[in-house]
Amino acid sequence: MKNQTLALATCALFLAGCSSVSDSNYNPLNWFDGDSSDQQLEPEEGYVTVTDPRNLIADVRELRIEPTQGGVVVAAMGMPPTQGYYRADLISPTNNIPENGTLTLEFRAAKPPTQQPVSTEVSREVWVAYFLSSIELRNIRQIRVVGANNSRTKSKR
Repeated sequence: MKNQTLALATCALFLAGCSSVSDSNYNPLNWFDGDSSDQQLEPEEGYVTVTDPRNLIADVRELRIEPTQGGVVVAAMGMPPTQGYYRADLISPTNNIPENGTLTLEFRAAKPPTQQPVSTEVSREVWVAYFLSSIELRNIRQIRVVGANNSRTKSKR
């Protein structure tokens, strides 16, 4: 009987101490309830907006849409002003969400760090490809690839 009384007194003392510190982690009422206050994970300074430092390719010369298993491959050929352009990609500024049925892709490539010769057009050709799944194609009627001086548009097949 003494053991039960002692255990009951200890529990009562422990719980009485928790009631005075209602926000404490030692309070059993706070263990599974979670925090009711709104928490934001956004940084105080806001999110950093990262812009692509690569330039738009000068001219888009060719655009192909090739059907594949589960979608299409958009292939484009661009012509930079000189040789040496690298890290070329098709970038979707709208995260593959079409505007009025048209998906716009920007043809971007990094400029060479040093002066490069102009040379022949064949030596300057830059090819890129971009995969679009069947799910992404549901609301797309046209695909447009944009360069600095022009753009090419094709209807999906």
